[in-house]
Amino acid sequence: MISILDLNQDCLNNIFQYFSIYELIDIEDTCNAFKTTCEFVYKSKKFHMLRIELRFLRCEYFEAIFDRIGSTIKELQFSGGNHMDKHLKESLIDVINDHCIKLSKLTINYVQFDHDSFIKLEKCFHNLTYLDLSRCSINENELKHCLDGEKLKSIQTLKLAGNTLLNGSFFKDMRHIRVLDVSYCFNLLYFHFFTFIKNNCNQLRELDATGSCQLIPEDENILMDLLKYQPYLEKIVMDNVGLQKDDEILSQFKNLKHSSFAGRRFGT
Repeated sequence: MISILDLNQDCLNNIFQYFSIYELIDIEDTCNAFKTTCEFVYKSKKFHMLRIELRFLRCEYFEAIFDRIGSTIKELQFSGGNHMDKHLKESLIDVINDHCIKLSKLTINYVQFDHDSFIKLEKCFHNLTYLDLSRCSINENELKHCLDGEKLKSIQTLKLAGNTLLNGSFFKDMRHIRVLDVSYCFNLLYFHFFTFIKNNCNQLRELDATGSCQLIPEDENILMDLLKYQPYLEKIVMDNVGLQKDDEILSQFKNLKHSSFAGRRFGT
């Protein structure tokens, strides 16, 4: 009979690539050969992207996960819950700040932050190119503080879907955004958005404003404004805002590849 330890290191490396992070942590202390192989996998491309959902998280492994692969992660996706344990929430912020030194894409959804914890999380924003904080109940003051246009020049994709406490005054500092998702942000105001597209941003490529009804006033031609100030848009999604598709205006966008205006205005 042949033992797994009779295999060469390359074979072990390939086999261990199929193990989950939990399994690797469990078996790394079995023997020196397994420990060496686990350490190889921790540093491999397998964990450049890590997705964690609270319902599947084994909390006792949380800090151990980031201790082993935090420095490897380039993209982190975390989906929490409205009643997420406070200690776990603080641990999430600490491990991101302490271990994820190569992080360029961060998605945190369904996690409610208090003011202090959100400001603490902001330390990791500076090297990001992609930030998704959808449905995190963020308020205007916190977002304005963290999205200062001069500090966060690297962020090109910003997703804030479902943050109903925002009115849009944070737009004034968003000078470098190329992809913007403000869907279901019901209280965003057109005045702030118009200032943003006219004066503060000249490189918007994708816009999703689905369900953000106050952002699309009936007495303003927002498509004409977008054509005038953001002519290089490639994607426009404005479902459930009551806006009708205008093929004549859309045909004048030079790079438009996708547009959607399905559904009625909410409440009508």
